[in-house]
Amino acid sequence: MAAFRLYLKAEEGQIEALSQSSEARLALNRNSFDALIVALDAGKRLKEKFGAKADPKIRAEVMRTLGQAVYWVRERDRLEGHKDYIEGVSFSPDGKMIATASRDDTVKLWHRNGSLIRTLQGRGGDVFSVNFSPDSQLIASANNDKTAKLWSREGKLLTTLSGHKELVNSVSFSPDGKTIATVSYDKTVKLWNRVGKELRTFIGHKDRVYWVSFSPDSKTIATASADKTVKLWRLDGKLLSTFMGHKDHVYNVSFSPDGKMIATASKDNTAKLWNQQGKVLRTLKGHTAAVTSVSFSPDGTTIATASKDNTVKLWHRDGKEFNMLKGHGGSVNQVSFSPDGKSLASVSEDKTVKLWQIKPYWITILSGHSDRVNRVSFSRDGQTLATASQDKTVKLWNRNGEELAVLRGHKNWVFGVGFSPDGNTIATASADQTVKLWHRDGKMLKSLKGHKSWVYDVSFSPDGTILASVGADNIVKLWSHNGKELASLHGHDSPVYSVSFSPDSNTIATASDNGMVKLWHRDGKELVTIQGHDGSVYKVSFSPNGQILATASEDNTVKLWNRNGKELALLKGHEAGVGAVSFSPDSKIIATASNDKTVKLWKPDGTLLTTFMGHIAEINDVRFSPDGKSLATASSDTTVILWNVENLNLDNLLVRGCDWLQNYLKNKPNALRQLCK
Repeated sequence: MAAFRLYLKAEEGQIEALSQSSEARLALNRNSFDALIVALDAGKRLKEKFGAKADPKIRAEVMRTLGQAVYWVRERDRLEGHKDYIEGVSFSPDGKMIATASRDDTVKLWHRNGSLIRTLQGRGGDVFSVNFSPDSQLIASANNDKTAKLWSREGKLLTTLSGHKELVNSVSFSPDGKTIATVSYDKTVKLWNRVGKELRTFIGHKDRVYWVSFSPDSKTIATASADKTVKLWRLDGKLLSTFMGHKDHVYNVSFSPDGKMIATASKDNTAKLWNQQGKVLRTLKGHTAAVTSVSFSPDGTTIATASKDNTVKLWHRDGKEFNMLKGHGGSVNQVSFSPDGKSLASVSEDKTVKLWQIKPYWITILSGHSDRVNRVSFSRDGQTLATASQDKTVKLWNRNGEELAVLRGHKNWVFGVGFSPDGNTIATASADQTVKLWHRDGKMLKSLKGHKSWVYDVSFSPDGTILASVGADNIVKLWSHNGKELASLHGHDSPVYSVSFSPDSNTIATASDNGMVKLWHRDGKELVTIQGHDGSVYKVSFSPNGQILATASEDNTVKLWNRNGKELALLKGHEAGVGAVSFSPDSKIIATASNDKTVKLWKPDGTLLTTFMGHIAEINDVRFSPDGKSLATASSDTTVILWNVENLNLDNLLVRGCDWLQNYLKNKPNALRQLCK
């Protein structure tokens, strides 16, 4: 028996070590699936060795690291097989294949699931670029032997394009499929027809030419050169424009899908966006080494850049960086979007191809505010979210993260927001001392004046007849649903931060700066004063059955109380003040949000279930969706994250993780495949 206990203790130690290893990997790079593989190992061991009898602390630790890996992983697959640097990558336009070009003298064709179809070897030396014809039937490669080669997708060499005097660095098909362009270290650009006949040579660059791209209408080509310029040409050879602005070699050039914008990548560590007349619209700064490649997503809204700093960066079209994908162990030489825009392929000097999912699968990030987001609220049907921000606006979103409307009218920070039960009216609370009522289409209905200082929170009663507001003037105000002031409740002697109605609409709870929580009857009568926190109480919330109150405090804790003010449970674990608390619709889970940048999920008895990390600044609010399947968190990092928390348990996280790795594990040794059996 003693030996068995020692065995179990050793197993616990191994599981904790794996979790810590996964956490360390996540800290270095949360996008790669290396951390996920280790976390799955820990989760599988915990399930198999301990099951439901696992130590709650160890279970919470495993859930935290496995959850983080599942939520934040972007690497979908890793294609391995090349024996030297990989220089080029291209998706077939039909989306079924990926072609890669390498200095190992080969082009490899892969299925989208990561399995190798065939290897094309033409004895042309290093291969620098690869491109599919628009009908996906032909593959062109640019080679070190001064030629480009055309292949069938079955791997047959069809013709060799000979004429350049030095290595060919890039090859591209025109979108109409009629013309092929090549560029070379011999400083020239050549056009060819599909059977390999040379049509024209463009001379104008003063140094080696690295890249060529066709405009979407097939009428223009852009070329990037070591002479620090990009040139635009007509197909008849006429030079239209020379773009000057980069301070070093220009490695890559790409047209936006609408043809109105041109992106360039340079050795000067920047990418630039230009209009067709050669005016710089934006400079994308952030890479710490040469930018080797730039590509637009098919819808034109996202730009991907690859760099010798071993990273890929994703940017909005306005030039704002929104993600960095790390994981390559060497210079990233090219990036290419899949035709559906959901995936990105990157190739590297580490001899691997990585396939990344552009949007996380289990979370949705709402980006659009320009200052901290103070509150988030769901409509009763759960289909719309409202966010209140210090940028003085409220934004409405659908659950896919698409912005629906912007409510403008407040003259100062917006602290609070809430939907009426029917979902048609939105109330907002602001530092401009007003409460405003809006139609959900964004039209302002009324401005309610009465508070003498900042208004921190606002809440509709579940029956829709009363609106409550609280503020820095220490007062609770009650209003009719159409904005008529009904009563002012005096009793607090410090600013009031939060107000909440009981589910039956008869009781109002308020929380204040001095740590007091008060319960009031809807007629204004004070019922109970609750004291117990050692700091300000930022949020108070009723459980769905109305019998329990949760309070979130500056003292780093959340407390649960009955309606008589008796303390029922203490939720302790945050390392900074707790700004918000929310019950799941079935009351089985409590979510807390903290200035320590984490969200924690708890059982009502105080047992910690898991911790969510991802925001890069304090988290100001947390709300469950009405169906309990999503959790929304609002942060000072200007974003809101929607987390998928449906069936959030160890078994479900193991399934999610294994589903994600399905393609990768198929092509791996048996020992690794056993991880998900």
